[in-house]
Amino acid sequence: MNTDANAGLSDSAHGNTAMPLGIAPRCCLELDFSRKSASALAAPWGGAPGCVALLQPGALVLHYAPQRWLLIADENAHAEAARDSGAVVFDVTGKWRIRRLPCATGVEWLSAALCLPAILEGRGCAAVTLFDVPGVIAHLRSSDEYLICTHASYA
Repeated sequence: MNTDANAGLSDSAHGNTAMPLGIAPRCCLELDFSRKSASALAAPWGGAPGCVALLQPGALVLHYAPQRWLLIADENAHAEAARDSGAVVFDVTGKWRIRRLPCATGVEWLSAALCLPAILEGRGCAAVTLFDVPGVIAHLRSSDEYLICTHASYA
């Protein structure tokens, strides 16, 4: 497991600022394991909804809903492993925009639309509607940041 909270989030075009505006990941996959029993899945796919896994090389996996994962990466290296584990893999590169917020800023900004303690209680990520925008929010505890994924058409 990679402990780099920014895995899969290269941002050289934006100067790697603390709050970049809408990073477009190089590779973004939505994984659907609905044809496979959740108890039969191996790591990193086998965790409960809400799990966040940092993989190598440079990939972040968000288990944002039952049998649904969002994989954000610098490259498409994990698609085959997901397929081998029984996932239906959808390449949605370009669909998502990613924002990182330091925890203090994130709590202040996000509390206008969400009750973060209730949404993320006992989990690392969740599907949300943020100001009428569908998305996924994750708390990256290793770097004390929030990761906000929104559909590109809203970014």
